Amino acid sequence: MLERLFGFGGLLLLVFAVAVFTGDTNWGYVADGAVPSAPSHAGWLIWGYFVVGVASASLMPYEVYFFSSGAVEDGWAPETEHTLNRVTAIFGFGWERFWRSRS
Repeated sequence: MLERLFGFGGLLLLVFAVAVFTGDTNWGYVADGAVPSAPSHAGWLIWGYFVVGVASASLMPYEVYFFSSGAVEDGWAPETEHTLNRVTAIFGFGWERFWRSRS
């Protein structure tokens, strides 16, 4: 089944390539769309929002692994360490952000 899926995907790619080169393609529009342009002011804000989201989503697993490995090394128990976990998460990340904003 998987081999057929890749075979049909390759056939679809060939059909698309033939359609592009034999059809009535306006290559000026294609070239204009391939050249990047700077977004407007609102566009930069949206772009920045997604950059921050992707960067934080890619770093979050490492923060969780780092925090949990420290908990394992210190021998924390879930029923006794809730307060310490909350204080560490809130003030630790807040303090780090505070010092990064000052530099």
